[in-house]
Amino acid sequence: MALLEAARQAVALRSAGRLVRPLGGRMTASHFTEHAPPAVVESAAYGRTAVFRFRQGGVVTAGGVLRYQ
Repeated sequence: MALLEAARQAVALRSAGRLVRPLGGRMTASHFTEHAPPAVVESAAYGRTAVFRFRQGGVVTAGGVLRYQ
């Protein structure tokens, strides 16, 4: 849940507040995302859909999609 909330906040920031409340989404994790080293959330919005991924120590640990109304 912490990763999904971090992704939601990253998308809200990147979209300048246009995409704030997702209606649904999905996420897959290929590795654990640990407390250290710091993870980076990368996100991009395409209309009412946003994609995100978490990168930690040069490795993508999780990624997904959020849908908005």
